[in-house]
Amino acid sequence: MLEMSHSDDIENESCKLAPNSDDSVVVPTGHEKLEIKYTPNDNKRKTSTCVLKTHIPYGILTISLFQILCHVTFDENFRKLLRFEPKKLTQAWRFVTYMLLHEDWIHLLLNVLMQTLFAYFLELRHCRVYVVVLYFTGGITAVLGASCFHPDLVIGASGGVYTLLISNISDIFMNFESIRYKVYRGLCILIIVVSDIVYNVIHFHVKKDPVISWETHIVGGTSGLFLGLVFYRKEVQKARLRKLSLFWLGLTLYLILLISLVVVVVQIKKCTPVSAMLREYVYFC
Repeated sequence: MLEMSHSDDIENESCKLAPNSDDSVVVPTGHEKLEIKYTPNDNKRKTSTCVLKTHIPYGILTISLFQILCHVTFDENFRKLLRFEPKKLTQAWRFVTYMLLHEDWIHLLLNVLMQTLFAYFLELRHCRVYVVVLYFTGGITAVLGASCFHPDLVIGASGGVYTLLISNISDIFMNFESIRYKVYRGLCILIIVVSDIVYNVIHFHVKKDPVISWETHIVGGTSGLFLGLVFYRKEVQKARLRKLSLFWLGLTLYLILLISLVVVVVQIKKCTPVSAMLREYVYFC
């Protein structure tokens, strides 16, 4: 809970006040509520205390807790049924359940921390359901992209995490006029991406295993950029035509990406023998 004091009025909000009472007024502001309490001071002037009640990202937190539970309880045999395997593309559940599994506690806690942080700022401004749908849709698309370039098993929620991370760029672009601290948010995104690239390069040269699926990160981030234009709302209602244009642009680009990945996967499955699926791909036959 964030406490803020105002002596005159509240920016961008108008409401009728009761200056001679100690009542409180609740002003809705999108997904937030401003509770204004009025109390007299020593000079008999009325001051207001504005209490900003922000909600918790329950959607991603629930998913994160379930991922932790899976890491603690699932044995190796059950994990084999959930991980993504390129030669078992017809087992559709693997496109989602791979996001529940992680290599170790460091891998798990890093993903949980990052996705909760990103979801907090996104759910604060947009519909919670949309953020969760974007998370899973990006994760599915990300592992589909990984299956096009890297013939190996995939586990971890990094595809969904990168979807949330890069979707912040869409949010900033759509609401550039109204969003606060956009420069700092942009710098944070840049620092995280650069840090991840540096870590991947170091990991590749120092420790070969486990292999980091950079394809999942790239495709997940690209999906987040496109899907953010589809799912996120534009706060300036006057720009309805621009919002509609961005919606169709994002949807068209995402569908082009998805269809292209599906075509590549079908071609790989057609040309690559099952015995060689985990070693190398054959794209033309």
